[in-house]
Amino acid sequence: MLLFDNLAKYFPLLEPSLKAARMSHTPGNYLKRCLISSLSISLALFLFLGILSLTFGLKLWFALSFFIVFLVFFFFYFFNIPKFNVLRSEKVIESEIVSAIRFLIMELKSERSLYSAMDNTSKNFALTGIYFDEIINGVRLGKTLEKSINEAVEICPSPHLRQVYWQLLNSLQTGADITDSLENLLDDIVEKQKIKVEEYGRELNALSLFYMMISIIIPTIGFTIVTAVLTFIGIKISLALLLSAWVTLSLIQYFFLIMSSYRRPAVEAY
Repeated sequence: MLLFDNLAKYFPLLEPSLKAARMSHTPGNYLKRCLISSLSISLALFLFLGILSLTFGLKLWFALSFFIVFLVFFFFYFFNIPKFNVLRSEKVIESEIVSAIRFLIMELKSERSLYSAMDNTSKNFALTGIYFDEIINGVRLGKTLEKSINEAVEICPSPHLRQVYWQLLNSLQTGADITDSLENLLDDIVEKQKIKVEEYGRELNALSLFYMMISIIIPTIGFTIVTAVLTFIGIKISLALLLSAWVTLSLIQYFFLIMSSYRRPAVEAY
């Protein structure tokens, strides 16, 4: 375990990612889990491909080469799960952040205390309310409101919600009215979300063209032309080559779908 703890020092961003993703693992323990999981899956796939290779008369180097590829791929996949979870949490918050801030402003303008306003916000929003509820629970356990918000800032996955927390802390420390600051922050967030939607609309055309090329044009027309040319010049197309091309295209399409889904902005109606 000491080996993995020392290895984790080379990944300084892993610990903050684990905290923000609310995963109860130490960096060393998580690296160990990543390696064991990736090895287990890669070995299972290696055995499967090895059986196929022997069945179709292929050499074992074919299965061995894919074992190395699978090992690297699954290790980095498991290693980046905390980042994926943080991004997912951020998108969840962004889908409600505008309404949550508006509700918080209305509560504060109704002469409610900051604690009561945050408590009501946590009860009225299923997604963003979770993060306000953590602050309220901290206060109920005996922490000061300021300390509870400070702890929430450190593990908050959303930069916009983190800005809200900073405004709340500033109000607690200085006693200044917070509603004007929150309204300015709200306008800024709405403008940023509009810009994200416009940028995503422009990117979507290029992404759609790329996906059509990878999933339709290259596998059909490209393979047909390559097969015809290789057959014409007398080069034999092996099963290993076809399987390699199929796996490569499948991985490219999978990465494309992940990339496009995470680039889609999570915004509310204005």
